[in-house]
Amino acid sequence: MSELTSQTVVKEMRAPVLIVGGGACGLSLSIFLSSHGVEHLLVERHPTTSHLPKAHYLNQRTMEVFRQHGLADELYAVGTPMQNMRKVRWRTTLGGDGPLDAKTFHEMDAFGGGALAETYARDSACPSSNYPQLRLEPLLRRRAQASPLATILFGHELTAISQTDSGIRATAVAPDYGGLCGGSRRRETRRAVAREWNERHQRTRPNCDVAYQG
Repeated sequence: MSELTSQTVVKEMRAPVLIVGGGACGLSLSIFLSSHGVEHLLVERHPTTSHLPKAHYLNQRTMEVFRQHGLADELYAVGTPMQNMRKVRWRTTLGGDGPLDAKTFHEMDAFGGGALAETYARDSACPSSNYPQLRLEPLLRRRAQASPLATILFGHELTAISQTDSGIRATAVAPDYGGLCGGSRRRETRRAVAREWNERHQRTRPNCDVAYQG
């Protein structure tokens, strides 16, 4: 962490739960905690949700959980209609005029479409859905930020975390994006239970002595 300067603003915050990472998992956890009346703080080092294409299929179990927290209908409204995702087809190419181009060599019903519709309907009251994660994350962020129990801080990177007698102490630093704050901002959080959803930058696990297995 860079040395603090006269322009650095330090703010101490307290929260029962600290979520590190504002992707789909972290934002979903924020929504779930709010549903259960739990105050919490989320920090995410990027200034916005991801612009990169990621996963897109939301299975029945996922949609069941989203239904419990009032998200399912909103996702069904914007997701791919079932009639447009009921089959998987394997083709030699997606286009072209050659003798082996655009040839289908296998197709099957999938995702609860076609012959699978009865089986999927019997397994769950919630159909699966298809909504790309780069669109899902902004939707989840809006819902998470709407709760008065949630403090959502994008553009804040976790830089340190340590155990105390009553919980943890974590430090998050916000770079000066566009000079809006005239310098960096450092926020310190105490008495929080940490949850990490950022797999690429593994700061939380080593500092909490959480080991990998396998």
